[in-house]
Amino acid sequence: MQKIAELFSNGLTATTIVLAAVVVFLWAKSARLALNREGPLTTEDWFILGVFLGFVSVVLDNAYWLVAWSLVYVDSPAASDAMAHGVFWNIPFRQVLGSAAAYCHVRAAFQYGGSRDRRANKMLLFAALAGVTYSVLLIIGA
Repeated sequence: MQKIAELFSNGLTATTIVLAAVVVFLWAKSARLALNREGPLTTEDWFILGVFLGFVSVVLDNAYWLVAWSLVYVDSPAASDAMAHGVFWNIPFRQVLGSAAAYCHVRAAFQYGGSRDRRANKMLLFAALAGVTYSVLLIIGA
C-alpha cells in the first residue's frame, strides 16, 4: 500500500509542478509590473505578488520533494540523504516564500477592506513571535 501511495503522490506532484509553473509563467509579467509601479503598492499589486510568490514556492518545494520521494520509490541509496536534507530546502522554498506570499495576501486583504498597513505588519510580527515561541518550547521540552 505504501508503494502505491508513493507512486500516486509522485504523479500528483508532477502535475502540481506543471500547473504551478504555468501560473508562475502567466503571472510573472503582472508581478514585474506591480514591483515597478510608481508609488505604494495597490491592493491588486499585493494580491498579484502573493499569487506569484506562492506558486514559485509550490514549484520549488514540490520539485525537491518529487526528487526525494522518487528516490525513496526506486529504493535508491541516496533516498535517506535526500529525506534528511529536506529541511534545508523547506526553509527557503516552503517557509520563507510561503510566508512572504501569505504576507502579500494579508496586506491585500487589509487594504481591500480599508484597513491600514500597520495591521498586516502586526500580523507578521505576531507570526514571527509564534515561531520563535514554538522553537523555544521545543528546546525546553528536548
